[in-house]
Amino acid sequence: MTRPHAERNAKDSGGSPRLILSVLGPFGALVQSSGPGSEQPLQIKGNLLRALVSHLAMQPGMAARRGLLAAVFWPNADAVRSRLSLRQSLFRLRQVLVAAGLDILDVSGDTVKLRGERVICDALTFQRLAASENLIEIGEAADLYRGRLLEDVSLQEEEAAEAAFDGWRQSEAWRLESAFTTIARQLIANGIAEGQASRTLDLASRLVAVDPFVESAQQLHLRSLWRFRGRSAALRQADDIMQMFQKELGCEPETETRRLIAEIRASTDAANVLENLQQRPLKGPSIAVLPFQQLDDNPRTELFSQGLTEDVTTALSRMRWLAVIASSSTDAFRGRALSAPVIAGKLGVRYLLEGTARTSAGHIRVTVKLVDAESGANIWAQRYDRDQTDIFQVQDDITDRVAAAIEPGIYAHEGVRVAGAPVASLTSWELVVRAIVLTNRFDRQGNAEARLLLAKAVDLSPRYPKAHAVFAWALLWAQHAMAGKPIGERSELIRLCEQHAQIAIELDHDEPWAHMVHGFILSGKGRHREAITFLETAIDLNPSFALARMLLGWVHVRAGNNEAALEQTSRALELSPTDSFLCIYKGTHGLALLASGRFEEALLFLRQSITPFPEYMGNYNVLISCCGHLGLVEEARQLLAYRESYLQRVLTIANASERVAGFAHHDVFMDGLRKAGVPETLEMPA
Repeated sequence: MTRPHAERNAKDSGGSPRLILSVLGPFGALVQSSGPGSEQPLQIKGNLLRALVSHLAMQPGMAARRGLLAAVFWPNADAVRSRLSLRQSLFRLRQVLVAAGLDILDVSGDTVKLRGERVICDALTFQRLAASENLIEIGEAADLYRGRLLEDVSLQEEEAAEAAFDGWRQSEAWRLESAFTTIARQLIANGIAEGQASRTLDLASRLVAVDPFVESAQQLHLRSLWRFRGRSAALRQADDIMQMFQKELGCEPETETRRLIAEIRASTDAANVLENLQQRPLKGPSIAVLPFQQLDDNPRTELFSQGLTEDVTTALSRMRWLAVIASSSTDAFRGRALSAPVIAGKLGVRYLLEGTARTSAGHIRVTVKLVDAESGANIWAQRYDRDQTDIFQVQDDITDRVAAAIEPGIYAHEGVRVAGAPVASLTSWELVVRAIVLTNRFDRQGNAEARLLLAKAVDLSPRYPKAHAVFAWALLWAQHAMAGKPIGERSELIRLCEQHAQIAIELDHDEPWAHMVHGFILSGKGRHREAITFLETAIDLNPSFALARMLLGWVHVRAGNNEAALEQTSRALELSPTDSFLCIYKGTHGLALLASGRFEEALLFLRQSITPFPEYMGNYNVLISCCGHLGLVEEARQLLAYRESYLQRVLTIANASERVAGFAHHDVFMDGLRKAGVPETLEMPA
């Protein structure tokens, strides 16, 4: 294994041995006894111990609560068994570490922690370097990325543990992989421009290996080969690409790839491959939905493709912040082999949505991708396979899912685009999208930064409804996540939240974020019928608004409409399965199941809801209640202990009841807390 820049990134540990972990790609461990060059392999046998030490190393502060570790590694065991299994595993791990001179595992009360000053983890070093603006450090980050997170670690002997651990691993792996593909594209473009042959070709090969069917990556690989190894090498790779697509997908690559291959075939020398990598002036957020391509000769597919193009265009047009080119204009590009930058230049847009459709034996396959027309990079891509039982239902379902993915995809991409710019130079729109990215991080610091940006956006453009609406959302969530804060402080946040939501509605009655926030505020006041009307309006304005559907489900729980709640929370999970707020979606779905008395089902969702963001205590409270109903008293006790240590505040029936007073799920929620051993009130000393 390679050393993850141990000499540069470790804190001074006073000469004590360090543990060096490699988790990007295959697992590896070294002991560094003195300084660089003194590393020796450390044998950590068994996938469970490898997974456990890696999971700990990647937690904030390299620390985790026993209950959280049990939820990841022994999700289906009862409290006694999971606690015993964890104790045995920690004992075995400590033995291995101490034998190597690494007394770095601390177990204090309910907390398990690695001594971070003596642990170096390549994934953490990668994240820090990848966030840099220095090309040298970005290059070092790319060198560290050797593959998907813990790709050789499996817990298959325990299927439930494998599923729970994989949920965490897949989420982290996707995040790290996305960071790698982003910096790899940047480094490849720079390498082509600077003539850095060896490094650029290596990066291009590694980028393609992440997912060979991401055609923007294949295009960069072809351009690198053409630039540094000549026409023949590029054409050999092009033939391999064509064969791979025919064999695996039964179709040809997309138009842009075929156009590039044709350009290479027609060339007589290296040509100017930098043309499509040049920076172009930035335009506002705008998109064109190109006609979906038909990949077979079935007339029904042609009609379906035409209908899907029109429906997706209409769905995106509901997003009033996004300028959408009319289908009558994009239809002129049907079947024309033009590059994304050329089409975007003619239409005056920053983003293109492209898609294909084909049918076979009663099935239909649709592929869709969102392209940054200026760089040619794919921002998002997805494939949908459906039975042709009801072609219109299939069309509606795919339309909703595409629209649900496009909105956060563009928000995120716009936010990244302006992330490095000075705040003083940003427009109101750019401030808003940068704030949305920060609020999607979920943590309190990100929310506080977002509120500062949104306050500036409102000052710059007092009549900009989106700024007021998103500001209202940030204020709402800040208040909701402020467990243990003074009532007066929360009340002031709600007052400001309501003020900005109402201003946004007055400025633009069709602003869905404002209706969503205003509805949830009304629900908190017990005005559920009005709240439902506002939230349904938000969804009517944007049917693919997964966040609004989740909040509508929450309000239905409060109102006692449990079946309606489950319908909305299930739909939110379907529409946005990779949302950064997924833990809240799962927590709300678990709450709806608990309110319905379906405790076993609720437990699975609620356990998953607490792992990513331990700062938020709302899901912990519901999980404690669910554990009470199921007799999992020891697990509830551990959760209560963690909650108390984090908040420095004891959960009681009295203060919990105050938060949900007047809501329909009050009694079942309180009943579970009592069964979990939550005290009625805080006992005062005599």
